[in-house]
Amino acid sequence: MGSSLVFLNPILHLLPEVAPPSRPLQIREKLVWAGLALAFFFIMYNVSAVGVKPNVNNSDFLQVVTAISQAQK
Repeated sequence: MGSSLVFLNPILHLLPEVAPPSRPLQIREKLVWAGLALAFFFIMYNVSAVGVKPNVNNSDFLQVVTAISQAQK
């Protein structure tokens, strides 16, 4: 641990530790987990949060980011 993180030593013993995997993950299992994570983020992106007003000017954030990134090329 770096010397700049010494002040965290009293707190680190309270954090839970995660054991490393007992076997190497197969590519199929990695792809399944990655697909599940992408599906979860896709669903969460399309669900409106309670109490948040819909976008007034109807411009999608991803469309704006894509347009800006394509314009810079």
